[in-house]
Amino acid sequence: LALPDIVPGYGWTTAKAYALRDANTENHRMLAQWHAMNSARSLRQLRESVERVLGNPWNNTIAVDSGGTALFMAATPVPNVSEAQLAQCGRGTAAGGFVLRGTPLCHWGDYPDTPQRGIVDAAHLPAIERHDYVQNANDSAWLTQPAAPITGYSPLVSQSGYPQGGRTRIGIAQLEARLAGKDGLPGRHMSLAQLKAMTLSNRVYFAEQVMDDVLTLCRT
Repeated sequence: LALPDIVPGYGWTTAKAYALRDANTENHRMLAQWHAMNSARSLRQLRESVERVLGNPWNNTIAVDSGGTALFMAATPVPNVSEAQLAQCGRGTAAGGFVLRGTPLCHWGDYPDTPQRGIVDAAHLPAIERHDYVQNANDSAWLTQPAAPITGYSPLVSQSGYPQGGRTRIGIAQLEARLAGKDGLPGRHMSLAQLKAMTLSNRVYFAEQVMDDVLTLCRT
C-alpha cells in the first residue's frame, strides 16, 4: 500500500516525504518475555523480568502474590519521545500514531540500559504496587488506582485528564462498592467466585446511567 492508503492526507509530494517507525519492529523478545514471566517465583521476580526484557509487545501486566500485593505495569516498547519533543516536533496524529518533524531534534532518544535503541527504559514506564487493588480496561495507566493517579508521563507512554471508557468506569465502580461492602454482598473482600461473577455480569456502565431516563422518555 502507498502511504496515503495507510494514513489519509499524508501522501508524499515533491516537498514532503514520510517515514514510518514502530517500536515493536525491533522487538523480537516476546517468547523470552513470556518464558521469564512464567519462570518467576515471586512478584518481585516477575516485575524484574518485565523491566529487564521489555519484550511484552502490547499488554499491560497485572499480577498479585499470596501476600496480597497487587502489581500493575504498563511496560512495553514505547518510542522515547518526551512531552517537550512532542510540543516542538509534533505535527498531529494519524492512524493512531504521532507525526513528527524529520529533524535531529525530533529523533527518538536512547537510554543506556534498554534492550533496543529508541525506546523508554523501565524506570520511566508506569508501574504501581498496592494492597487494595489495581485494574485496567485498556485505558491509559492514569486511573489504574484512582486513589493514586499515575501522571507525569509523555503522552506516548500514558495520557491523563481525559474521560475514561465505560469498561474502566464500571470496573472501578464495582471494585469500590465491593471493598466498601456496598454491593449487597457480605464482607469487604473479593473472592475468586465474586471476581468471576463480576467479570461475567454483563453490566453496562452507560446503560446504568441513562436507562431510567430512556424508559421514561419511551413511555411518554
